[in-house]
Amino acid sequence: MRVASTEGPIRSQGQTIDTLLRLDPAALPGGCLPHAPTLDALASHAASVADTPVDRAEVAARLAQHNRELGNEAGALLAERLADPRAVVVMTGQQPWLYAGASMLFAKIAGAIQLARRLEDRAGVPAIPVFWNHSEDHDVDEMNRFFRFASGEVVRERLELSRHAGHAIETLALSGADAELAATWVPDEQGHLRPHSGERLAGWASRVVHEVMPDLPVVHVEPFVLRPLLGAFFGEVIRRGPDILRAVAARSRSLTDEGFELQVDPKDVTLLFELTDDGRVRVPVDGDEELASRATAMPESFSCGVLGRAAAQQHALPVVAHVNGPAENAYFAQIPDLFTALGLPVPAAWPRPMLTVVGPDEARTAERLGIDTNSLADGPSTWPEPPEPPAVAALFAEAGADLRAGVDKLRGDAADGELGEPVEAFNKRITDALARLKRTFEKHRERAGGVGRRGRRRLAETLRPRGKPQERLLGPIALFRGRDPALMSAALSGIDPLDFRHHVVTLEDEDLSL
Repeated sequence: MRVASTEGPIRSQGQTIDTLLRLDPAALPGGCLPHAPTLDALASHAASVADTPVDRAEVAARLAQHNRELGNEAGALLAERLADPRAVVVMTGQQPWLYAGASMLFAKIAGAIQLARRLEDRAGVPAIPVFWNHSEDHDVDEMNRFFRFASGEVVRERLELSRHAGHAIETLALSGADAELAATWVPDEQGHLRPHSGERLAGWASRVVHEVMPDLPVVHVEPFVLRPLLGAFFGEVIRRGPDILRAVAARSRSLTDEGFELQVDPKDVTLLFELTDDGRVRVPVDGDEELASRATAMPESFSCGVLGRAAAQQHALPVVAHVNGPAENAYFAQIPDLFTALGLPVPAAWPRPMLTVVGPDEARTAERLGIDTNSLADGPSTWPEPPEPPAVAALFAEAGADLRAGVDKLRGDAADGELGEPVEAFNKRITDALARLKRTFEKHRERAGGVGRRGRRRLAETLRPRGKPQERLLGPIALFRGRDPALMSAALSGIDPLDFRHHVVTLEDEDLSL
């Protein structure tokens, strides 16, 4: 297994918060992300997050129980370490997809685990990696996705989940029909990852994660596990809502003034939802004391929106850093004042590992096409076109020259203008016919050589499926077709969490035989 690193895909994002955080954090707008993404900065910040408003022992007990119910004993043992008053959390999270998600989810988790280990060594305090499964979200269509290869193309698979539209995904249990359909998408060698009838979708996602990465343990948590402890938090968000929203809007305006695109529209921010029989309903955070008192007394009936979630995590857990993707880093830059308004420390935003996985067949194809490793991550627009077979190019260059010479003679005889139009029509017909004939010759040579434009298209479909970065669509099941998806763990273990470049992980034939 070889790992090469490049800045190309990051720089292609343009001038974004994530790009600067990875490559030039000193150039970030002042105050938007107050902690430098360095191990020393995290170690210094650790002591300031240790005190939380929620009882640590109860949090640790709840998380340990939840992980044991998931069959994640290693995660349960990590959770128990949170009872130590010195312990800090390295947080990451994602909405659950079918079969957990794309490789970016696994990269986030591996990044949090590796960073926690490095921080514990540097700071001398327990550092616990936590994966926050965003199962309180209600956008079923966003989570109802699984991408795989079918007949050489990447297709999106779905389940019929419209019955749950508008409701938090945490309560969605898969039917027998759901489980049977999802089972058809993966080979028998990966059958242990298939869902079970009656299994919760979110719980299934967590199970897949710890089965794919058994040697990279992490604490799994879903919002409902800690929600009963968030009553005081929900009440304060409602009471201070107007001030919070004004602060977020002011920070957002300053980012816009400096030329940054906002990830979240400050005019359309929902900090809290109420969980009702009809689904999740937006809660107005306008200082209503009656509503604040109800949320404080009945926290099980409330849940967080995307911006409120990060603050709720900070209220319940001593979070020192969030391992984020580009979109999350963008909205974290909008909300430092949200934490401050609630009397909470601002966690560090830490860029997640970015990667492209290249299999042995793809590596050989790229080599034959003259595409270097770093260019693979940059995408097809940067790849050299397949060279024309020299014999074909020379043959048709000569034939074209002869035809043009003949047409020029005809043009000379048609100089009186009367025959000019038919001559030009004839020239167009033979030019088009020659181009078609040339493509026929090229395809024949490509078939004979086994490489060319078709190989380039197949390479693009694997590395930039549907024109998007591989890590955003394809998970370990698709990437390691018919082989052990735990290869994802091995691929991610070789990435340094302090190296924020894009990593191209090339597998060797012997890696696939393990």
